[in-house]
Amino acid sequence: MPVLKMTKKVLDLIEPPVKGREEYRDAEVSGLVLRVTASNAMSWTFQYRYEGRNQRFTIGKFPGIKLGVARKRAVTIAGLVAGGANPAEDKKLARVSRKQISGEPPRRRRLKFFQVGPNGIDNLIVPFD
Repeated sequence: MPVLKMTKKVLDLIEPPVKGREEYRDAEVSGLVLRVTASNAMSWTFQYRYEGRNQRFTIGKFPGIKLGVARKRAVTIAGLVAGGANPAEDKKLARVSRKQISGEPPRRRRLKFFQVGPNGIDNLIVPFD
């Protein structure tokens, strides 16, 4: 993953990859990444580790969100992570609560998984919507 000294001029010169996606790290703000897809969709993300796992928080689409704004948001998110929060999980929980408040029905899922209790696998949980 290339590290770039990002400026407006540099961002304008970024070409989309032939296939898949390419990620460019900002040299100024640690964790700020510009993701570029083959269809030339660009988005800002902040990558960090929480409880030993890599996490990604999507800041927004480029050029809708400018470099300076993305850097400020990345610094804010880094502060939350340093304080012990997991912004990606908080964002997911906020989305779920908004849907519950609005009365929007949950999406149907075809998930099947096992609940592991103190004595091993207790039962099969199948969500019913």
